[in-house]
Amino acid sequence: MDELFEYLRDVLYSPRNAHIDPDALPPEQRRLAQGLMQLGEYLAEERVFAEGLSRGDLDVALPAPDNPITGELRDLHGSLSHLVWQAEQVTKGDYSQRLDFMGSLSRVFNDMVATLEDRETRLQHEAEVIGQQNDRLGQGQVLHTRLMELMSDWVVVSSLEDGRIFHMNDACRRYFEAHMNFDVEFRQRLRDISSEDDPLEVGRRELVFEGDDGHAGLRLEVSSLPIQWDGEPAIVSILHDVTREREVEYLAYHDFLTGLFNRRHAIERMCGCFANGTRFELAFVDLDGLKYVNDTFGHDVGNAYILDAVRALSDVAGPVELCREGGDEFLVISFSDVPLEGQLSRIREEFRREVREYPQSFSYGISSSARYDNGLAPMANVSAILEETDSTMYRYKTNNRAQRKA
Repeated sequence: MDELFEYLRDVLYSPRNAHIDPDALPPEQRRLAQGLMQLGEYLAEERVFAEGLSRGDLDVALPAPDNPITGELRDLHGSLSHLVWQAEQVTKGDYSQRLDFMGSLSRVFNDMVATLEDRETRLQHEAEVIGQQNDRLGQGQVLHTRLMELMSDWVVVSSLEDGRIFHMNDACRRYFEAHMNFDVEFRQRLRDISSEDDPLEVGRRELVFEGDDGHAGLRLEVSSLPIQWDGEPAIVSILHDVTREREVEYLAYHDFLTGLFNRRHAIERMCGCFANGTRFELAFVDLDGLKYVNDTFGHDVGNAYILDAVRALSDVAGPVELCREGGDEFLVISFSDVPLEGQLSRIREEFRREVREYPQSFSYGISSSARYDNGLAPMANVSAILEETDSTMYRYKTNNRAQRKA
């Protein structure tokens, strides 16, 4: 036991020196040693993640999804990433951003945005006065042209009749020069806009251009206005690059490994349902034996086990949303008339029969939102239904474990 104590102390206070050989220990201590080694790995991963966050490095590698001691830090990482995204929106002129989940920081952030919005309003008013003065001096056209060339957003003037490009600003022209193959597709998309019955009534659009790997490579938010250009009806299109914004939005509401929605999305979705009276069934699903698979076969096999479970749960009849709660836990939010109980029972049995080098199974608990028509705040009902399904799932898991031992 002294060796185990020394190892645990090194894990906590001198992790670089922490080492133990389970095979050198008495048989009755080896299992504990393996557990302590796993704990050491979790703590080391947590330490690296925490140090990255303390430096403000939001690109620090995320810990393994099954690490049980990094959940709060992962939530913090998600909150900080979302905060950075909101701050980026403010810098681009979106003053509707408000923060409501970070205590006193929310008040400071919201006051700052309100101040910037007021300042922006005053600056816009001053710019309008200056513009009027320049118009009277005959300099309006020169000023507008210069401002357009200085914009980081793209400005393109195209024919309303056939999409021909009359003019583009420097930012757009530089991109075209660097991406010669982009020119043809972009011109076609402009022609598509101009061919709509009334393209100016559509409002903002988002154009998605595929990257070299087949995934979305460039996303442009387009706003169009009608103008006359040399006597021809034309459209001036302002194109704003939202590629990074959409990536951050995706990461804020999706699980990295599975691509499913994450806990944040699930909670917001259920809050919305309770607020507007949309009925749903919720299942809390816990993958059985993931730690055993990770410890015995490695995390790559454990991740494959998780993805197999996602594939199986995808057989739930829609409309449905699958969310990964974290680690080995999933949430199934069903809006279907087909009860979840029968579906999950069938899926579980089919899942268990699949041949693997380890046993596959999951436990689950189910509840209906109809049980919570109580007039309470949506978040209170979300907490209650999560607690109920978690408790039901735990009893289910305990009963199954007892049956296997009987």
